Amino acid sequence: MNNIIIQIIINIITIIIFFLIQYYIAYYIQKGKNLATKEDIATITDKIEDVKVLYKSRYDLSVSEREFYNKMIEQIEEFLSRIKKYELEDIKVDKEYIFENEIMKTEYMNFIDSINIILSKAFVFLDDEKYNNLKAAINIDNAETFAVTRLNLLNAMRRSLYPLTEINSSNDLREYYYK
Repeated sequence: MNNIIIQIIINIITIIIFFLIQYYIAYYIQKGKNLATKEDIATITDKIEDVKVLYKSRYDLSVSEREFYNKMIEQIEEFLSRIKKYELEDIKVDKEYIFENEIMKTEYMNFIDSINIILSKAFVFLDDEKYNNLKAAINIDNAETFAVTRLNLLNAMRRSLYPLTEINSSNDLREYYYK
């Protein structure tokens, strides 16, 4: 009888140990899965943060580039609007006229100074292709008129922001005249 009781106790202890081992194994398997999931989540989160940083830097650069171009357009348009006012009085404004007229000479010098500032900023903040496009567009010495320089600059700026653009300022930009 003692053997039967001992055998029953051993069987009960064996069953208890079996269930405890099964419970702990299942627990640690689940814990391992959770740990792997946490590590996966950490990796995924790091990758998401990297993408966010990349897009934020591109967005910040895009915003800076747009602000830069906005200031540039204002300076160019301000000078060219003065030229248009002279042309309204049937005065042909070219470099010769500019250097004979002290007021226009001063405005032209200010315009050249702002173009130099624009090129300096472009050199620092824009990539090589965008900088070279702006530099080529600003080439006042080779342009027929200041209006042509304006159109070249507008095209260079637009292509910088929208490389696949189809439109062209000389064809698609409506300009209004005083007359």
